[in-house]
Amino acid sequence: MIRRALPARTTLAALAVYAVLAVALTWPLAPRAARDVPGDLLDPLFSCWALGWNFHAMGLSPEGPPARGYWDANIFHPTPRALARSEHFVPQALQGAIIYSITNNLVLTYNLLFWSTFVLSGTFLFLLARDETGDAGAALAAGLLYAFALVRWTHVEHLGALSSQWMPLALLLARRVAQAPAGRAAPRIAALGMVTALQVTSSGYYLLFFPPFLAVWGALEARRAGGIAPWLRLAAAGSIAAALALPLVLPYIALQATGARRDLASVMENSADLLSWITAPERTRFWGPRLDAFPRGEARLFPGVATPLLVAAALVGAVMAARVRVTPSDSRAEGPEGWRRASRIAGVMLIAAAVTAAIAAVGGGSFADVGPFQVRLVGITRPMVLLGLGLAAALVGWPRLHVLAGALVRRREFVAIAFMLAAAWLSLGPLVTLRGWPVPIPSAYRWLYEFVPGFSAGRSPARFAMIAACFAALAAAWGLRHLRQTSTGRTVAWALGVAFLVETTPVPLPLSLQWEIEGVSALPEWRGGAPTPIVAAIRALPDDAVLAVIPFGEIFHEARAMFDSTAHWRRLLNGYSSWAPVEYSQVAFAARDPLRRAPEVLAALRAAGATHVVVHESGWVRDKGPRVTERLAAAGARPVARAGDVALLAVPPDL
Repeated sequence: MIRRALPARTTLAALAVYAVLAVALTWPLAPRAARDVPGDLLDPLFSCWALGWNFHAMGLSPEGPPARGYWDANIFHPTPRALARSEHFVPQALQGAIIYSITNNLVLTYNLLFWSTFVLSGTFLFLLARDETGDAGAALAAGLLYAFALVRWTHVEHLGALSSQWMPLALLLARRVAQAPAGRAAPRIAALGMVTALQVTSSGYYLLFFPPFLAVWGALEARRAGGIAPWLRLAAAGSIAAALALPLVLPYIALQATGARRDLASVMENSADLLSWITAPERTRFWGPRLDAFPRGEARLFPGVATPLLVAAALVGAVMAARVRVTPSDSRAEGPEGWRRASRIAGVMLIAAAVTAAIAAVGGGSFADVGPFQVRLVGITRPMVLLGLGLAAALVGWPRLHVLAGALVRRREFVAIAFMLAAAWLSLGPLVTLRGWPVPIPSAYRWLYEFVPGFSAGRSPARFAMIAACFAALAAAWGLRHLRQTSTGRTVAWALGVAFLVETTPVPLPLSLQWEIEGVSALPEWRGGAPTPIVAAIRALPDDAVLAVIPFGEIFHEARAMFDSTAHWRRLLNGYSSWAPVEYSQVAFAARDPLRRAPEVLAALRAAGATHVVVHESGWVRDKGPRVTERLAAAGARPVARAGDVALLAVPPDL
């Protein structure tokens, strides 16, 4: 009983540690969790709306379930399946349903889900790393590295990208399924299927990005277990995951069948550059101001210093452990002295090749600023060729190197590092670049983009970095295990842990930010998560009312209109998502100047199906807002209600 209780206690202790750190590292969100959101008022408000729509579909909102179908959300009227134009957040809504049913506060529910991504990511990585290494202390630190990986602060507004907590649990369960004793596999198979379905439906990106890694991981586990049974059990779990996820995937397949596809230019804007890995998330207080080598979209992927050093420690430990297993039979390398002599020959050749490559790099290229330093950027062909020649020379000088390599690739440290490097490579997108210029490195993602269904609809290959962070933390657990075997190593491990907390800290975390948009004023005052007061009048409108909220087409105003609609659920011409329909773009173009072309704007809104117009008069600079209301009224719109600087007008039916 005591042996069973100890793992449970350490898991609860780890969870508590991650929970405390989640609150501390996102301060001052905790005292304002019921009224503010982390980051800006764009994607978090969209996520609140999506969660609200799910709760509405569950019958948890005062209006009851929607009369329309689940996928026919209230945005982009009259476009069908509007919800499928972005993330649906069903797994997150299932997590937050109890919280929302008690609090009826979307902002608080969102923030608790936001925190849960950190806490659960750390806890599940802890479980995986403890199972891998058998070292609870190393696993606790590894969970910290994943829960608060620097890349998370790049995605502080993206609940879907942060919802990567199920990955390490799926990896752990894949091992459990492969190793399950006869007669006790069914619960593990079901658990793996459900957890995998949760992960792949938490974000469309992880639906595409994570299954190949899980499949290869499962194949390695099945091979280790031996026999045909592990393969069949893993296939059964995959079938369960596919069956659970399919209903949430089919509408997206239908949308892509209509020709939805990202052009390469937009994909490149959200792919990692080679310099992205030394470009820090701007919200990290230590590295953000210092490492700004090549900012590009979401691709601020610098992993910090602590994690790479621990990964390096894992690699060194794996090499040393693999070396012990190798017993050279070549007469020139027999015995300790022969081993050392061959090792020195190979090492000298590799070092010579690296030095020669560095000298070759000095011969040309441009410079990039990396903090206070300037780094010369060069073509990568010569260094790669020289290093390849050095490796070939090492193989000649050390004939038994392939034996060492064979022992090394069987090490668990090497598996984690290989997966990490594969994810980092894929994050570089369809064209590998250095400071925006192509380099002769092949792109694995380009093949996926061209030939694998779904990948051509993805916009951000840089999100592979979250998968890389997962395997980097797992490799770091091995590095910590190796370090903790000596007193000096334990001191180094503690120092790296403290260094990681310093380099990942974003405190104080910005809350409820707005962007400045040329010609358009800020959003209506953010009233601590409460909807705009005009919604009281909107609730009195008929259920079939269709609203057009202006300014129309400005993304911050669109997200705010969607958030406000969670208090009334009337249909909107407005919307904000990954795939705006063509009809929406046409209406946005027609409604772009209501001050000078009020009759035409009113006619365009009516033709699109609007029965009422909501005018946020503070949405325009200077005094343009009140004059917009006056011009629309003069063009035939009938005033219905007013709440401060927000006016509700009825669109005449005979335009």
